[in-house]
Amino acid sequence: PLHPSSSVVQSETGSYSRDMAKGLGPELVLARPGGLLDLYTSSPETGALKLLSSTRLFSNIRSISNFRSQGSKRDQVVVGTDSGSVAVIAFGGKEESYRAKTVQ
Repeated sequence: PLHPSSSVVQSETGSYSRDMAKGLGPELVLARPGGLLDLYTSSPETGALKLLSSTRLFSNIRSISNFRSQGSKRDQVVVGTDSGSVAVIAFGGKEESYRAKTVQ
């Protein structure tokens, strides 16, 4: 079987699926070649990374950045793609998947 690429285009840290005020530490979003967006969390005890979600987008990711709405406790990811589109994506904790909030 083929394994996904282990290289990373860009990464960002933030609080995407939980409130960092609870002392659980930051989460890591990785943009990978082929339009793959991964969300990792770290264990407070060991610091080991655990994959929470991996989603394939329908275009190549060129850039990602954090975004937090005023009054929100969670970060969102702004994704720029090779087609020139920009999407604000939030992690839907219970479904363990991303959902696009704004696409332009």
